[in-house]
Amino acid sequence: MNKRQGTLFNFGVKKSRIEGVCDATSSDSSTSSLHSDLQDVQNEGKTTSTQKKKSASIRKYMDSYLKFGFIQCPNTDQLPQPQCVICATVLGNEAKKPSRLTRHLNTRHSDLVNKPIEFFMRKRDALKVEKKIIYQASTTDTSLLTASYLMALQIAKYKKSYSIGEELIKPSLIAACNEVLGQSAASKMKDIPLSNDTVGRRISDMAEDTETIAMAKAAFSKKKNLFTSKLDLNLRKKLVKCYIWSIALYGAETWTLRAVDQKHLESFEMWCWRRMEKISWTDYVRNEEVLIRVSEQRNILHEIRKRKANWIGHVLRRNCLLKEAIEGKIDGRIEVTRRRGRRRKKMLDDLGDRRGYCHLKEKALDRIKWRNCFERDCGPVVLTDY
Repeated sequence: MNKRQGTLFNFGVKKSRIEGVCDATSSDSSTSSLHSDLQDVQNEGKTTSTQKKKSASIRKYMDSYLKFGFIQCPNTDQLPQPQCVICATVLGNEAKKPSRLTRHLNTRHSDLVNKPIEFFMRKRDALKVEKKIIYQASTTDTSLLTASYLMALQIAKYKKSYSIGEELIKPSLIAACNEVLGQSAASKMKDIPLSNDTVGRRISDMAEDTETIAMAKAAFSKKKNLFTSKLDLNLRKKLVKCYIWSIALYGAETWTLRAVDQKHLESFEMWCWRRMEKISWTDYVRNEEVLIRVSEQRNILHEIRKRKANWIGHVLRRNCLLKEAIEGKIDGRIEVTRRRGRRRKKMLDDLGDRRGYCHLKEKALDRIKWRNCFERDCGPVVLTDY
């Protein structure tokens, strides 16, 4: 009698004893308890057999699987999984059979069937190098990233070629650190990304923020504890508009807003609300949800439009030098020819009157009517005829 037969025999003996006791007992309570004992014995037998099958199904990795193009996937010691060195596909543990691995090689990489094992060894080493590079790229040091931005800023400031970072600045920096600070510091300087494309990308990222927006973000960071405190929401919004927006919108009355400028201003507006509510970009919260949380609408463009209307209305109602500069014309014979392409955007186009400057001036003479046109406190900018 083997081990499995002995286990089944003992299980049958226990079952027959319990059933015999159940027949001999007349009490309902004892019968129910004995039936529960019988159910526990049956469940115990099923659990034992299931665990044995599960433990027997775990397959271990063998070095001979490399000839099929498979290695053991890293960090799978408890349940080893094969990984293809060609396409990096990870299969389940149950697929760790020569027949299943051969099928993958024949169906996915039929042109590599007759390759020697040295070929797959080279692919294995190359896959390890690729994983290392990807890991290093995804865990870039913050100080190295900051240094890359600072050097890109200096290159743009002095109007030098983007390639100077990798051709001149980086080698000089490595040599100086090697001489002064030692080999360890010089090896760290080699990790600063300063390629031609990287410098161009850094400059483009920094160019998206205008000087006033950058100053406003710096002011927000200094008073971050105040804006993100447990004060009332309406009070914190008023503080942001008073202290932060006043910096970002300094001189906005004279701005000529292009489409890209409007996009940057709206991005800055959402940046303020997200920082105020401590919402990170990794939380994947949409802008509409952020506006609902702070009980706001897109308002920064309308604020610029209202400031511009107040200023230009004050100018048009007066007889001053600034009004003459706006309405003045240069005498002389100038041949007027239409430029190719779209008409250039003008400063007063944001006020939304398409009937011309004269009609705009007539409306500005009536102070009450002029102010009523721009009294909306929130909402997007809609260019309509008044």
